[in-house]
Amino acid sequence: MMQKRDGFKDEKHIVFPLDNQSELLAHLLIHGSYITEIGLYPSAQYHYRERFEGTPENILIYCIEGEGIIELLNKETIQLKNGEIFCIPAKTPHRYYTKGDHPWSILWIRFVSDITTNIGNVAKKKVKINLPAKKSLIQNHFIDLLDVSEKEHHLHHIIAASKLLELLLVEIYLLEDKVSYDKQNQYLTKCIRYMNENIEKELTLKDLTYQLNISQSYLGSIFKK
Repeated sequence: MMQKRDGFKDEKHIVFPLDNQSELLAHLLIHGSYITEIGLYPSAQYHYRERFEGTPENILIYCIEGEGIIELLNKETIQLKNGEIFCIPAKTPHRYYTKGDHPWSILWIRFVSDITTNIGNVAKKKVKINLPAKKSLIQNHFIDLLDVSEKEHHLHHIIAASKLLELLLVEIYLLEDKVSYDKQNQYLTKCIRYMNENIEKELTLKDLTYQLNISQSYLGSIFKK
């Protein structure tokens, strides 16, 4: 059977810099969450990856079309279909591949995060996104992450990606089949989108709080959570 690691039509694959990863993870606003790679593989015919020692990071895979198989070697097999998400824990031997008749389209992220540690066993199960509004919300978070990731990797872009990652993980694992209208999440999403739309400007905390009509101390407390 033909097998491909990558190289799919219209794919996106962005790698973040690794040379200062420990310094970035220690940054107050990044707060223990950091993306190392992110991508979109549409209609990934013959997609196949196998890693006998796993990866240093977690791998989050969101199937948006078709279906595929994830095998945690010597543990379990997960069938992933449209609207389903699974996170392969760091350092876990695994293989994953698309189903031949229905090749999957996937959004995926390799990342380090304290959130998965704090969530615990909740992050070790497959999540099915049923509500159309919830699917749209999750996909929009991924699109925002891809948009930020395609920019030059200046510190404020990396901070924006870190906060979007945290928001995405909370939406997936702590608010299953619910659409979050929490005020803090709304402020965070609006703030990150404003930063992304004005990426060439040297924005200050005052600029951001003016746009959101909240205090600087309140915005700072949201980013630290």
